[in-house]
Amino acid sequence: MTRLHLLDKLKTVGVVLLVSVLVWLFAEGAVVQQETMTLRIRILPPPGEQVAIEPGGTVSVQVAFRGSSAGMQRVAEAIRGTPFQVPLPPGLIGGGEESLTLEAVLMRETPLGELGVTIIETEPRTLLVRAIPLVTRVMKLEVDTAGLGLSEAAKLSVPEVQITLPEVLAARLDDRPLRVSLAAFADDNLPVGQPLSREVRLTIPTDLKTAWTTLGREEVTVLFRLRERRVPLALENVPIYLNIPPSLLDRYRVRLPGNQETLVEAVSLSGPAAIIGRLREGQARVRAQVTPTAEELEAIVTGEREPLLRISLNTPPGVEVVSEVPPVRVEVQRVEVQRIEPDDGVTPESVIPPPAIEQEPRTQ
Repeated sequence: MTRLHLLDKLKTVGVVLLVSVLVWLFAEGAVVQQETMTLRIRILPPPGEQVAIEPGGTVSVQVAFRGSSAGMQRVAEAIRGTPFQVPLPPGLIGGGEESLTLEAVLMRETPLGELGVTIIETEPRTLLVRAIPLVTRVMKLEVDTAGLGLSEAAKLSVPEVQITLPEVLAARLDDRPLRVSLAAFADDNLPVGQPLSREVRLTIPTDLKTAWTTLGREEVTVLFRLRERRVPLALENVPIYLNIPPSLLDRYRVRLPGNQETLVEAVSLSGPAAIIGRLREGQARVRAQVTPTAEELEAIVTGEREPLLRISLNTPPGVEVVSEVPPVRVEVQRVEVQRIEPDDGVTPESVIPPPAIEQEPRTQ
């Protein structure tokens, strides 16, 4: 066998091997496979839209794919790393909820639709998406001295703060300020007469607090100066007195239920040490008083408002009420005027006066 003939045989063998490898690779890529993989998605609102979304964060989805081994490899590479970002359906930008079919969403809104594979099924099959419109408003800041005796009005590093909250709660703002409380420093041994600076963390009011309510800043600086050292006091079992105007005594009967004759919660006070000491020893008193108006009583009788009346506290001079005092529940009845027949000088307009109303509560 000549050398030239040997080279021709080797070339033929090499071509056959190359073609065989190519055929094998093509056949391997063309074999249809089925595989289940776990991927993550995140529903995002359009840029610039203030919308909160449930579920928030990422959602894990198990997906059964069908495709070639090459396609499965592309899928494995595509789902590795960051979650797929799925845009919020346009119909939900203004709020509401919608059940999304994940198979269709994944093929339409992610790169999976371009990888040469099909989705057999997903678990879960659907995803309920809820959109909550948000709004941003401005709240003025107001210092709550928490009973600290200041020589002058406290100053804030900023006068207001932005708050972002669900649109349905915006009406609750009603131009009210966000209170910046100094209560955390009430027990500190602060020097009197010196300028002081403290960082105070801002707190979202309870009735505005949601998973999506945020403030534009976390804390503010408060500048203040103590006029005098004040002492806190928690006073329990403060009696409640009904102060019914005389003009209403013959029209309404007002009573406090038996369990409402004293304040249920302790009242937090703050004042000079000498006066607080007198309160502790019983030498001075705090009086809780309810003074209803005719409009309030009539609205309670007709059912137009809840039977709750505001309580005012009368404290000794220099003593401030630090805590909020909730309203008290009352029982109100309209006094029926009884006409009598004229007899011995009694005119038809004469009436039987109603029983006297006890103004002082029973002793506890």
